[in-house]
Amino acid sequence: MNKLITLSKWLYSNGLKKEAIAIRADHIFPDDVHDMADEHGILWDNDEEFMRISKELTDREHLDDMNQEELSIILYAIEGGLFDQVYR
Repeated sequence: MNKLITLSKWLYSNGLKKEAIAIRADHIFPDDVHDMADEHGILWDNDEEFMRISKELTDREHLDDMNQEELSIILYAIEGGLFDQVYR
């Protein structure tokens, strides 16, 4: 998964956002989001703020209920610092 994330970030940084999302969208699982959240010091396990932001972004609170595209949105939000405003 790390190679896919690296490739996706490279594509995104070079203006190929749709391609970056397409690569990630086929291979994202809730555990990938858990790992990314852990790396950023973000609480995710039944955390009210995490679920609130997730619902605002995807209309779903729980990662297990999300499809690949929705999980990708959450990953980009974590990487982009959206959750940092709450947790830092």
